[in-house]
Amino acid sequence: MMSSEIETTKKRHWVSEGMLIAALPAFSYAIAYAYESGIAKYYGISTQLIEITLTGTLIAFGYLFSSIFIVWMLAEAFNPLWIKLPDSIRRRLKLYNGFLVFFIGYILIAGESLTKLKFLWIILGLMLFFDFILPAFAFRDKKSYVDRIQNIHDRDLRYDSVLDKIAARIGISWIMVGLLIIFALSLSYYNGVGNARRQLEYLVLVGNNDEIILRQYNDTIVSAPIDRTAKQIFRIYTVQKISTAKYISFKPENIGPLVLKEDSVGANSVSAEKEKSVVIPNKSLKRDEPKVAHP
Repeated sequence: MMSSEIETTKKRHWVSEGMLIAALPAFSYAIAYAYESGIAKYYGISTQLIEITLTGTLIAFGYLFSSIFIVWMLAEAFNPLWIKLPDSIRRRLKLYNGFLVFFIGYILIAGESLTKLKFLWIILGLMLFFDFILPAFAFRDKKSYVDRIQNIHDRDLRYDSVLDKIAARIGISWIMVGLLIIFALSLSYYNGVGNARRQLEYLVLVGNNDEIILRQYNDTIVSAPIDRTAKQIFRIYTVQKISTAKYISFKPENIGPLVLKEDSVGANSVSAEKEKSVVIPNKSLKRDEPKVAHP
């Protein structure tokens, strides 16, 4: 009997390690792709151009670990806020640690405005209503507000939620793994958005001071014209192959941070007909050729 239990335990342990090793390359690729997707989203670059490299993967994981440390520190900072509250209220408020950490981390990491998170605000409002506003009008037999919240908490413990039923069927471990994967991918995506938003130094093509390199994917570079005065990027992209160019001349300049212009009509010396990405696989990147001024 003992030997069969040991064999079963070893078998389950072997399966878990095998699945982990098999999933690691896919997870690494997904993290790097999420990071590059965030950058591409901010610049308006098509995600079809994204190519994942080992260097890019290491950079994405570096930012991911840094973000996890920031989120962990934020979570630890909020825990002392609930110590002096009654147990019934403290247990329910701990559920909102995740929202507080997410909102503050969203601002710090992505640099986005919280007004874009309308859906999460609605969910947060509903949760606050059912957890803290509704008890003020329910359970009239309880005199104090704290007793009413305690009554709701005890009632919730007596019934299984949908999450409890799912956890009982597939296991709480798999749910936690799934949530952690979603959390890591979200952090990587918003790391990309935030880094693109905060970028100050860009590579400017020599001979055309109004065109910068937005991103390089292996042998491919993506460039776009900019408005230096307004610090805006026009949605007119040029995709070129480095291997087919005679040479590439560029210089680093501190011209950021830049934002994407919503309407690219009226770009200087650029036709509005090139609104979509232009692929030029065999054209040199020389910038000293005569330019044709468009009316």
